Amino acid sequence: MTSLPHRNWLRRIHDRVDFRSILDVLLVGGSFWIAVFLSGGLYFIERYSVPLFACCGLTLFFRLGVLYAMGANHIIWRYITAQDAFRLVMAMVFSTILISAGFYFVRLQVLGPTILILDLLVSTYLVTGSRLLWRAWHEYRKRMTSGEGGRKTIIYGAGTHGVQLAHRIKTDPHLSLRLIGFVDDDPRKQGKSIGGVRVLGTREHLRDFLIGYQVKALVIAIADLEGPALRDVLQQCHRCGVRPKMYLSFGSATITDKSEWELLRDVQLRDLLKRSRKKIDLIPLQEELAGKRVMITGGGGSIGGELARQLLGLNPSEVIVLDHSEYSLYQITEELLGLRSTNLLITPVLADLKDIASVKLVMNKYRPQVVFHAAAYKHVHLVEANPQASVLNNVLGTKNLLDVCADTDVETFVLISTDKAVNPVGIMGATKRVCELMTSTVAKRTGKRYCTVRFGNVLLSSGSLVPLLKKQIRNGGPVTITHKDMTRYFMLLPEAASLVLKASSISAPGDLNILKMGEPIKIVDIATSLITLLGKNPDEVPIIYTGARPGEKLAEELYLCGDELKTVCEEILVLPNGDLEANKGALDPRNVNRRIEKLVKMAQEGSPETAREVLELAQEHSRVRGRPVANNLEAA
Repeated sequence: MTSLPHRNWLRRIHDRVDFRSILDVLLVGGSFWIAVFLSGGLYFIERYSVPLFACCGLTLFFRLGVLYAMGANHIIWRYITAQDAFRLVMAMVFSTILISAGFYFVRLQVLGPTILILDLLVSTYLVTGSRLLWRAWHEYRKRMTSGEGGRKTIIYGAGTHGVQLAHRIKTDPHLSLRLIGFVDDDPRKQGKSIGGVRVLGTREHLRDFLIGYQVKALVIAIADLEGPALRDVLQQCHRCGVRPKMYLSFGSATITDKSEWELLRDVQLRDLLKRSRKKIDLIPLQEELAGKRVMITGGGGSIGGELARQLLGLNPSEVIVLDHSEYSLYQITEELLGLRSTNLLITPVLADLKDIASVKLVMNKYRPQVVFHAAAYKHVHLVEANPQASVLNNVLGTKNLLDVCADTDVETFVLISTDKAVNPVGIMGATKRVCELMTSTVAKRTGKRYCTVRFGNVLLSSGSLVPLLKKQIRNGGPVTITHKDMTRYFMLLPEAASLVLKASSISAPGDLNILKMGEPIKIVDIATSLITLLGKNPDEVPIIYTGARPGEKLAEELYLCGDELKTVCEEILVLPNGDLEANKGALDPRNVNRRIEKLVKMAQEGSPETAREVLELAQEHSRVRGRPVANNLEAA
């Protein structure tokens, strides 16, 4: 449908003429004459008409000039803020000072201080008020346009984020949300109105508000909400058939289209466990890895895959992804090729580290300069049931790789280890502790940056606890947990990979880097959080305690001796040379190598004593000395 001719003509005039500037001229001029009239009346205006017109011209010059200089013409009226209004007030005050000085220098003594003060007050009121009035009218029209059809919504949290979201909901009809009010636990806010929106009450009565107002949506706008409080909100919402969302602040939201999903996201497990991702500065790594060939073993796994994804942004010349699983290698390679934005070469390599000939062939062909070793058997109960295969995969595979890396002049080697390597009671932790020892001894022999990074469990990694618990909950239970007091350290996958990359750049030869994992979390708390997150009532899904399995501890430890040191990254602690015993000469590399060769031979022969041998070797070099383990993080 074409526009009418007269409408096009009016639009061309509107586009060429700045009506707001004309309005400012009228408002400033009008305020001058209002002030003169209020001060002296009509008789004063008639008697001093000529000087007053001169004064009006001077007033217009200074006020409009200062307003322009302070950027008042750049303020979009419908979006004026308190900061903008303050800027307008300051412009009026400053221009009044200039007007007074101007009158003095040109000897226009007609106006006294009373008229100047009245003019300041009236002009400030008109200029600022006109803009605020326009914004109020614009917001009113938006609310009228959105009508009553939007989903009734409550915001939990009447803080800064909540007020921001409330303003967005009220002014953007495309969100299709109708704001009912706030819920906040601060007693000082109860019954008050914030930004025109009433605080209905506290979380204790949330269910009553959801039912009473027939609410269809609830948005949580508290960034640091405690896990128990968040679980309570979720449970009340699920009982009322409401699926809550988390608010993304404007700094983190990506506004791509006019939909609510640019501002809101689903509640995630990390929210319930209060494990926020740490932001790690990887920019210094770009210079270190730029143009280099980087290999990742176990690249098809969770950690290896995330390392590969983050490496894409660090400008290496080639990323070599090695795995012995064809399907896993295919999946990660296709994903990386889709993420690649430059001519970076991505090379998939199908190989088994237990085969020394294959390892030599791969290393001599691709000549990587940096190697991240993430390949390992990691499932505790499976490793415990298959000690010979686990020793061959974890220990022999690492030994082969370390030996060939040393022979091919690999500059940096990073072993991915686990908290289970501290005082190991099972085969998995013992094999990883032996790998840590091998890495430190090779670093001592070569003098190159061969180091270890140790951390706990990674949330939602492949084959981890969380996917199993989700499956059990969706099936209606029971949820099986080995012990009610069992705790584990947890970390987010992107955070773990970032810290591994960071540790590789700050390590000295032989260092054992330990990632700060925060406080350990009870497994039963994770299960309860997942039950709530999946929309179930905790009373409906039974939890059964099956007893600790072989190779498991009630509480894992991250710290070996209590003397870990700080590094330039606050999230990483370090044990120089892997263990203080190495500094004192108690750790003899030749003896360690002989023991490892014996261990590998026993595993190859299928000896039933393999498990005992690997545990003895690992436990000999895993004694906790000095301060209690529980206080190590605080002490460091």
